[in-house]
Amino acid sequence: MKTLLIDDDRSLCMRLQHVLKAQGVFCDTFNVVSAALSTLESSLYDVILLDLNIPEMPGPQIIQHIRNHRNPRIKHTPIIILSAEHAINEKKNVLDLGADDYMTKPLSITELVARLRALMRRRLGHSHHILSTGNLVVNLNSGQVFINRQYIHLTSLEYKLIVLLIMHMNSVIQKDTILSYLYTHDERPDTTKVIDVLVCKIRKKIENEEQKLAQNVSKYIIPEYICTAWGRGYMMQSIEVTDNTFDIEEQISPFIEAQA
Repeated sequence: MKTLLIDDDRSLCMRLQHVLKAQGVFCDTFNVVSAALSTLESSLYDVILLDLNIPEMPGPQIIQHIRNHRNPRIKHTPIIILSAEHAINEKKNVLDLGADDYMTKPLSITELVARLRALMRRRLGHSHHILSTGNLVVNLNSGQVFINRQYIHLTSLEYKLIVLLIMHMNSVIQKDTILSYLYTHDERPDTTKVIDVLVCKIRKKIENEEQKLAQNVSKYIIPEYICTAWGRGYMMQSIEVTDNTFDIEEQISPFIEAQA
């Protein structure tokens, strides 16, 4: 998950960026509103974290700017308010303006991460933290990925890419969009070829496990989970459970129980 944090408290930004990264949430931080809004034009973010009391531009004005944006991707990006203000009227006003959630400082990181995950699932129409296609299962809470009930080890970038693709199932994600999602503003590579390499590595890890199933199941055809849209990007394909694939309830039940 990738977030954009706008807060004029530099110390808080650094602390949040550090602790969120440890939870698998990557965060671009900005103390200057104009710079944040400029970056929002070219980069994909799951959620915007916004402090209300920024001298350069009041929080309600920032919310209105985003909600009135001509680009639907930016316009509909979820916003969580981070504020020391506890007044009910203040909360009501910003929620009515278009904010999606409101948290008061000092923040609980555990609660913030839980709210981020819940907001992301709701935005994309997912009610559960277990997402799947065919024999591929992603547990958003534990950060684990399974294929044919077998855990597959992924690097942080590989995991982020699988989550991005499965959260936008059957939709082509442009390579530039993937690049902006996987890397912070300062770390972004100059070429999209790194995306091709990541996809190749993920496919190999998935296929290694699927080959084992193919050896034991008659006429099993290994599905193509990640499809290439030539000249554009990649797409995670929705694959139905068939007689040759595991029942999804069988697949996810052990992982759900492990989270209980």
